[in-house]
Amino acid sequence: MRPFCIAADQIEVCWEDFAHFFQEFEKHGADLSEHEAKQRAKDAQIQVWGLQDDQAVRGIVTTEMMRTARGLVCVITMAQGTAAEEPKRRLLNAIIEWARERGCVCVRLQGRRGWLRWDKRFKQTGIVAELDL
Repeated sequence: MRPFCIAADQIEVCWEDFAHFFQEFEKHGADLSEHEAKQRAKDAQIQVWGLQDDQAVRGIVTTEMMRTARGLVCVITMAQGTAAEEPKRRLLNAIIEWARERGCVCVRLQGRRGWLRWDKRFKQTGIVAELDL
């Protein structure tokens, strides 16, 4: 299984290979609709990473660069799909290295508590919670 990052100008060409991940994520309360994610990826506002084997894309991750008072932060905003542990770790390490090369001060996760159990390099620095009205 190989990790990849799709260039913004290639999003339209291969969107159907992984659109179902965005559709599934949207069903479970994602911040972005599939349509919005596609447009933001085409505009290079978010990056689409993934894992692919010989037959199909098995999972995707999205990142977004955010300027903060501390400096540039690479935020992992979505992860969806299935893959074995080792390929997922290779993909995460590729994202971390990519962020480091761009001068990011950190990689931030937004997501479920399971991330903290899955990769002990990350520490909890806050809580994201919502109240539906």
